[in-house]
Amino acid sequence: MAQTLRTMVVTWNVGNAPPPACLDDLVPKDGGEMDLVVVGMQECSYTAAKDSNAVDKITLHSGKTASPYDFIGALQFQLGEEWEVLENPEVMEMRLVVFARKELHDQISDVQSAWERTGIGHALGNKGGLAVRFRFEGSTIAFVSCHLAAHEGPEHRNRRNSDCEEVLSGTSFGWENADMLAQTDHVIWMGDLNYRLDLGLGDPDLAATLKAMKSKEERAAFQFKRVKDQIDAGNFAELWVNDELTKEIKDGKVFHGFTEATCMEGGMYCFHPTFKVKRTNVAPEVEYTNQRTPSWCDRVLWRSMPAVRSNITQTSLEPLITVDTSDHKPVRTTFEITVVPKLPAPHADTEACPKIELSQIQGSNLKICDSSDSDPFLVFLGEGWLAGDANGDKVQSNMIKNTVNPKYEDSQIPLLSCLIDDKEALATQSLTIAILDHDVTSADDLMGYISISLADLIDGNPCPVKQEVTCHGVHHGTLELTARMVWPGQHLVERETKKDGCRCSIL
Repeated sequence: MAQTLRTMVVTWNVGNAPPPACLDDLVPKDGGEMDLVVVGMQECSYTAAKDSNAVDKITLHSGKTASPYDFIGALQFQLGEEWEVLENPEVMEMRLVVFARKELHDQISDVQSAWERTGIGHALGNKGGLAVRFRFEGSTIAFVSCHLAAHEGPEHRNRRNSDCEEVLSGTSFGWENADMLAQTDHVIWMGDLNYRLDLGLGDPDLAATLKAMKSKEERAAFQFKRVKDQIDAGNFAELWVNDELTKEIKDGKVFHGFTEATCMEGGMYCFHPTFKVKRTNVAPEVEYTNQRTPSWCDRVLWRSMPAVRSNITQTSLEPLITVDTSDHKPVRTTFEITVVPKLPAPHADTEACPKIELSQIQGSNLKICDSSDSDPFLVFLGEGWLAGDANGDKVQSNMIKNTVNPKYEDSQIPLLSCLIDDKEALATQSLTIAILDHDVTSADDLMGYISISLADLIDGNPCPVKQEVTCHGVHHGTLELTARMVWPGQHLVERETKKDGCRCSIL
């Protein structure tokens, strides 16, 4: 029977103030029915209260002990002794902690953490992202917590987009030439993403009215009143069309392929915006300061590999209105994640395993990595089930020079050899095709990737594929091809792959 992880995720800009002494409104005492509890914190730097109940030591999954920050220690106290910390990366005011029940300890492995600063000079940790990735049985799961660039206006919105790219570029796990999205079954992303409500996005006439206003102060006052009136009327759908993040995702500029709010009608945040609020408790109402346009800055999104996309379900999403110590309300969501079993060991006779035949591969409008074009080649990823080349390296195609619209001859694409022949196990896996720009004097640049569910290939019939390419969360063109899984006994045309000649790639 498949195992399901009940997972709680909380994101909160703490506002550099001590959290409530009792955390019952944030996470349930002793963890409730959860298996994983993940909390991402931003602006979390404060003087601990003298009567803080935070524990002074925590035990990590690695067996090491650590002295936690006050809030981490308070969360450990709230969850109790039956929980351990997988990892808790911290950079200045940003913190991320992943708790798991101790009874699950032996099913968890390969725990890693990483972070990327995107703040002033890309050196200070006032903005950026933290990530924790681990393996649970046969599934890989990553949690990312971010604090992105603040303020309203197009230039700040663009900065937020580039911050996300930078976080994905700088927090790679596994093969260093590809980001975590290309190598992780489930990536859950949370944080004060700082995307705002902009009334000009949903109404061109209103955009013109705002542009004609003489000062930022006049525009801010106008927007605040219009947004506040809609909130008071409960017209959240009317506000959602003005949400910056929703538009940027739709335009492929950030979080390409991510999902959010599927448990709510219309995939919208059907509740009060969580910023910028007064630090008072008037629940079930929320009071806002007029310094900023009320906005859904605090978000949780996720993206999964195609073979396991249906294995994650969002079961709840809510703002924690009664938590009143910050100018942000926390956002809490729960998921059920069905994990897959570990893959069987490689077959002793790989000739008994299927091969994957890829043909008619062509790209369109791929990412430009050089001055006006790229030199793209393909690398094929499939951890635990895909064989390497004769040298044990990752299998790759030939390179095509000076183009972002490559068309590969079949002879330029090697046959891919599987290491296992278990159809049920293969059906839980995805083939990732990474596109790289060949450089002679430096590391090859990632142009993007697509992933194909092996479940679509198991029957051995040719499967046409056309997918949008993602690079660090941004849409960059398309890749199309035909894929076929060829089982022993089926007709297979052997290929003599062409050679590129000297390839001095740094992989």
